[in-house]
Amino acid sequence: MPAVDARRSTPLPRPEPPGGQDERPAATPDAGRAPLGGGDHPGDRAAPHAANAYAVGIATGANDEHDLEAAGADLALPDLDTFATWLPRHVSERSSARN
Repeated sequence: MPAVDARRSTPLPRPEPPGGQDERPAATPDAGRAPLGGGDHPGDRAAPHAANAYAVGIATGANDEHDLEAAGADLALPDLDTFATWLPRHVSERSSARN
């Protein structure tokens, strides 16, 4: 289920996982959108979405990637190493979208 921007009632773009592991297109974030927020629990999705940020789930706890995506994460990653690989690309894409 994609996140919805309440101001426009349209789905927000979802970031692409590292290595293009699924069919989602690369993110093209809005210039006014906060970069990201998240955690390893399904409840960690509410704060980033409330702040109009990407909700990134990182499966470091009891919940796996599927649980985090089912709870509304825009992107779920298997571990912190994958997050560390993905984050610089996300920041670069965000910077490119502003220019």
